[in-house]
Amino acid sequence: MRKYFRATYAMQFVAALSLLVALFLPWHVRGGTAIDLIERIFDNFYFPYSLVSPWALLAILPITAIVSMVRGVMGMMFYDEVLWYKLAWRLGLFAIISMAWFYAAFGVDDDMAWTQVSHLRVGYWLTASSLLMLVVVLILERIIPKEDPILQRLSRLPPNHPERILSGYYRACPNCLSPNDPKARRCVNCGVLLFPDIPHEEKSG
Repeated sequence: MRKYFRATYAMQFVAALSLLVALFLPWHVRGGTAIDLIERIFDNFYFPYSLVSPWALLAILPITAIVSMVRGVMGMMFYDEVLWYKLAWRLGLFAIISMAWFYAAFGVDDDMAWTQVSHLRVGYWLTASSLLMLVVVLILERIIPKEDPILQRLSRLPPNHPERILSGYYRACPNCLSPNDPKARRCVNCGVLLFPDIPHEEKSG
């Protein structure tokens, strides 16, 4: 189960990296890359309207990519303690909304025929597909259990419970030999620091 769960973070990292690359690729036949478009927020800057302009809304894309890449790395290394799930969800959904708003806003622009699909370039479509993949992976992250159901039930028992001892689902403290939860950072008895165990499949592989 650990391998499948970590695979979702690897997919999240790939989606975020793809999103970041897409920002430097051409988006429109005359509009340039997404980075070029974001920089247009500083053209005739007028507070507060410039902060909600289509240019400014696209600035959420690199933030989404960076946060998701960090979560992907954290998930592959320390999959039990990955942060910012709600933040990643909000950024991903807001990024999709910002792209749709941007597209709609320039649908009535006389200078750029954004509604003509033939004018859109690879960067725009790669961004859209990367965001879609990111949302799918976030859904998988939520629905795929981190542990086997039996281990989940055992983890809810006290570390010194007979069923946990008999099943071997505990960690003996190297100092006082007291049973601890396998994920514990410190011994419940003496407080010594417990270093994480290397999974069996990683030792053998």
